[in-house]
Amino acid sequence: MRLVIANKNYSSWSLRPWLLMTEFGLDFELRQESLAGDDLKERLRQYSPSCKVPVLIDGDLTVWDSLAICEYISERYLGGDGWPMAVDSGAHARAICAEMHSGFMTYDAELSKTAQGYMNSILNNSGVKDWMAAADRETEIIPEDEAGDELQ
Repeated sequence: MRLVIANKNYSSWSLRPWLLMTEFGLDFELRQESLAGDDLKERLRQYSPSCKVPVLIDGDLTVWDSLAICEYISERYLGGDGWPMAVDSGAHARAICAEMHSGFMTYDAELSKTAQGYMNSILNNSGVKDWMAAADRETEIIPEDEAGDELQ
């Protein structure tokens, strides 16, 4: 299994499947491609029809898009453990991921900066502050003694 990503400091999209696969100790080959250069599209085409990263190559199967890769990894290799097992918690986690993945462009724009410099600009961005406040209001914090194994 091979995961093709960009620089983890510049591509939060690439970071997501790498974090999941690394956290669960999966055996995979990592290939990092620079996003610089006029030949980017041609270089990425050898891995994916979308010409974008991240992309996962697992045998004859090619999966592109960070959320699709994480879903596939969870189903194929983790027995669904990439998500919380409780239905309500799993639905909530998916809703948060979907919002971050497809609908929150302010956050994504800020993540294009280097890892060293992006945190201050993210936390000081009014759109991010509004989103974080809304997420705080909607997120129930489960006490550690009630969380069980699903959150570990």
